[in-house]
Amino acid sequence: MSYHKIRGLVEVKFSEPPNFSGRAKRGTKGQGVRYEARVAEGFPEATSGQWIKFLDATGWHYCQPDLFFLTPRNVVILEVKRTDCGLARGQILNLYGPVLERLFQRSSRGIVVAKYLARNTDTKLLATSLPQALALTKLGIPTLHWLGRGEFPKD
Repeated sequence: MSYHKIRGLVEVKFSEPPNFSGRAKRGTKGQGVRYEARVAEGFPEATSGQWIKFLDATGWHYCQPDLFFLTPRNVVILEVKRTDCGLARGQILNLYGPVLERLFQRSSRGIVVAKYLARNTDTKLLATSLPQALALTKLGIPTLHWLGRGEFPKD
């Protein structure tokens, strides 16, 4: 799986969903979509499902961050994955971060929300609650580990 890496960001705006033809996700991808929906349900203060259209040096593109919310100084990006992975951090650093920073004129902080940890998950950047993960964003992009059961650990 890949993502567009921003090159020379020019313009950013909210968008209606693009006219992509897509099938319902099944199997592992469907489980990931359901997990993302569970995170969004547990954190209704965050924006989810918002499409954004942007222009960079390669033309017009679309992106859809999983969830994001604003603090007085930052836009916080929650990238939801069933299993913690480097791809999520790349998406935050190279796509969603630059787009949301331009859109909201604030710096961004990113958090990976994962149901399962990977062998290479950095335990120094591992959190079990949103406040703990937010504190760790000063050191890098942390992983918020939540199994998807009970309430989302936002407090």
